[in-house]
Amino acid sequence: MSRPQGKGISCTLSKCDITIAGPLGDDWTYENVARWTTYNGGIFCNIVDKDVTHVLATPEQYKARIPTIKLAIKYKAHIVTKDWFEDSLYKKRRLNEEEYSLKRIDQKAKAKKELEVKAQKGIEQAESFINTNLYHIYRDGTYFPYEITLTRNDKENGNVGQKYQLYLWESNSKPHLYQFAAKFYKKPRDSRPSIHRPRETPVLLETALKDFTVFFHQKTGIHWNDRIAKAGTTDKSKFQYQPPIGGKPVGTLDDPAPESWSIFGSGTDSPSATDSTSSTKKDQKQELDKAASRKRKSPAEPVQRTGGEKRQRREKEKVKEDDKKKEEEREKAKERKEEEPNCENSVSARTRGKTAVNNNKRARACEDDDLAVKHHETTKRQKVEAANADIDEPSQGEQPEISNLSALVRTMRKSRKREV
Repeated sequence: MSRPQGKGISCTLSKCDITIAGPLGDDWTYENVARWTTYNGGIFCNIVDKDVTHVLATPEQYKARIPTIKLAIKYKAHIVTKDWFEDSLYKKRRLNEEEYSLKRIDQKAKAKKELEVKAQKGIEQAESFINTNLYHIYRDGTYFPYEITLTRNDKENGNVGQKYQLYLWESNSKPHLYQFAAKFYKKPRDSRPSIHRPRETPVLLETALKDFTVFFHQKTGIHWNDRIAKAGTTDKSKFQYQPPIGGKPVGTLDDPAPESWSIFGSGTDSPSATDSTSSTKKDQKQELDKAASRKRKSPAEPVQRTGGEKRQRREKEKVKEDDKKKEEEREKAKERKEEEPNCENSVSARTRGKTAVNNNKRARACEDDDLAVKHHETTKRQKVEAANADIDEPSQGEQPEISNLSALVRTMRKSRKREV
């Protein structure tokens, strides 16, 4: 069919062959959709064939898988809602069909089904092993995954192809909790391994790590701290550990667990034979908890730290050193300030000293002047009194002293004036 051309025809739906799967409601009839399609440069088809590019349908029609939907799926046409058609005409351009595709219903249903299956599988695993939907493999500060394999090929005793897989799980939620678990494969290609999980509930990292390292020592005969140096040196009757190669992280080296600590009562390889009674489990848990508490109380033993904790500790130490240096500088500045003489205080002290000396000199001068005046007046009075006494009662044969001559002359003159 040729494309409609002419004046007033839009090219919005050019190269689009459109049909509808069935009545779409309201005015969305075959006649109206055909007229709207033709006016906007598209072609309307009455049937679904290999030339059809778009099929307009409702979610109910798609879920019911009516014949037109089945043909559209067969010819791989776009099955979209009427909103795609309406929005394309409104914006005057052909929009992306993915946002309006009804095939997303199948995708959502498939994803929902997969999620339900995954959740059910996690619940089944949680009963005997670990719910992998809630936990992931723990990695230490060196990004070493705590998921290792121990193998044993002891032909003399008939233990060939046996394998242990050890896991240390960390919870997805925070604060993190941890669980240790192990799988035992008694023979190669064993589809039903034995599960060992010493604790039913998650614990702190220190306790879970202790379970992991003790189990490792029980099966290999070497401490976790010696796993690299002593790899391949033990007897064939023990399980062997192969460290990572090719530059992969090998994990941190912490203090190994004492040999006397044991998760299993007997040294057997089968987990089912080791945990025979509930009382034994309780005793083992109590011993492990006591050992963990002793380690926490002991300050001499090294503590495992991650990279982030080490950086934080270094930053705190640096801040403390800076504060200590600043405090020392302030004390030195204070001491220098106390030792330096204060010019203002010195000048004022010298001025006050000079003023006090001058004031003392003036006071002594005034006192000397007063004493001199008093002494002069006293001496003069005494001389006058002595002269008067000599005039009133002169002694015969005695001559007046030269010092009293002036006073005597004045007295004689006064007496003469009175006589006249």
